[in-house]
Amino acid sequence: MNNMLFIVIILLVAGTLPVFALGAQEEAPEILVSDLTVLDAGNAGGWEIREDIQAGDMQFTDRPYKIKELPEKYQGMDWIITAGDSKFFAGETLATFTVNATATIYVCLDSRIRPVPGWLAGWKDTGDAIFNDEPSPTMSKIYEKKFAKGSTVTLGQNSQSAGAINYMIIVDGPRKKTGGVAINYDWYLTPEAARIGDNYLLYQRSIGGWPKDIDMAKKLTDRDIKLVERGKMFQDATIDNDATTSQIMFLSKLYTATKQGRYKEGVLKGIDFLLEMQYDNGGWPQVYPLIQTKNYQNNITYNDDAMLSVLLLFRDIRDGHEEYAFIDRERKQKIKTAIDKGIECIINTQIKVKGVLTAWCAQHDEVTLKPTMARSYELESISGSESVGLVQFLMEIKRPSPAVINAVQSAIAWFEKVKIMGIKINEINDAQGRDRVVAKDPEAPPLWARFYEIETFRPFFCGRDGKVKYSMAEIERERRVGYAWYTGTPTLLLNELYPQWQKQYAPDKSVLK
Repeated sequence: MNNMLFIVIILLVAGTLPVFALGAQEEAPEILVSDLTVLDAGNAGGWEIREDIQAGDMQFTDRPYKIKELPEKYQGMDWIITAGDSKFFAGETLATFTVNATATIYVCLDSRIRPVPGWLAGWKDTGDAIFNDEPSPTMSKIYEKKFAKGSTVTLGQNSQSAGAINYMIIVDGPRKKTGGVAINYDWYLTPEAARIGDNYLLYQRSIGGWPKDIDMAKKLTDRDIKLVERGKMFQDATIDNDATTSQIMFLSKLYTATKQGRYKEGVLKGIDFLLEMQYDNGGWPQVYPLIQTKNYQNNITYNDDAMLSVLLLFRDIRDGHEEYAFIDRERKQKIKTAIDKGIECIINTQIKVKGVLTAWCAQHDEVTLKPTMARSYELESISGSESVGLVQFLMEIKRPSPAVINAVQSAIAWFEKVKIMGIKINEINDAQGRDRVVAKDPEAPPLWARFYEIETFRPFFCGRDGKVKYSMAEIERERRVGYAWYTGTPTLLLNELYPQWQKQYAPDKSVLK
């Protein structure tokens, strides 16, 4: 046997050599990002692809703000500077661009924007943040998603909020770095990081979790602190809108950097809260303690990736990410068990129609596991949105069981069956204000409805009156513009992620022609 080949085999068995070292390396392109198209015609000139992002750079082309604090992990990456006024854009798609190598895209979104825009469903909250140099610095939370070489990345609207700044885009790919980047904790040693961490601890409820939709990074007055302290006993801890998971991620990095015991204590209390709130069947409710009367917040909640955010955090802890190294072995074992139970819950809640598995509802009854309704306009259905994150999570299981493979195959087949061709969603402004309309367009990429009838797979819409409609135009304007009724996110599954997964795990069972 060739000596070099023998050495490579030994290293592979020992787990010290990455498997990809044996295959062809993806060639690093000269230009990582290209074909930037901005649909906000009035401000398109303010968008530019740039290199080497650093603290001190201008945050926007039309604002005086500078990036004051940027975690070192992101320094030196390519980025897209945007126009601040693009935050007012009303269209569904604000911009697109192409990545010329496998890349991780980071969206830096103003933390005051709640809920997070629907187009960011499936993006992971990194727990990192950027701060600018405004008199009261704005914190932008960083969300990430990986895209394959040649992918078109689609960016939606910021939220049209006058009280928030526009987002920024950072791009990490082989043009800048070919290996993984260790976390640099310098920023977490700053007084500003400690101030935010102490705020997080102040907002942490006695039970261990956090409430949602609060700007916990803002500077607090003495009066504010007293008011927050009074809320310690509130029963409003939740996993909705990244609450609890995002605080745990931040505090973990803060403790790893500072070794200040109060941050570790906050993390462990938060983890214990997440472990305690999990149902025996593996699901997570939206809130805990449970509401005593029948309430949709007690349901197993896939809506807005609530349960998924817990599973992704737990997976990072289980897989040994460095910022969680301090977590004790006993908790890590409980976390591993919780992940296994969570996967089992996902498998057991997949909706079967006429004997065939499809996808999932945005929420499932915590006792029967059947699909169920939440708010008046969120009826029992199959979700063309929340199901995407669940499928992607199942695809990322390294040694999938036959049940997981079957779940993925079935969901992919369902997505292919119910895709909607020939329409696009236009944002308009008329005498009554902003509106959304469906327009015919034979060249439009496929879309999927947020809700499908379970037996017929017919897309439907629903206003606050709770009545089913089969056209978005039939529901009230407030609901048309205030909810994400269509999504294009399954495209990534069908066109890129699934074909790669299928070759590895089900080479003889592709459900796509």
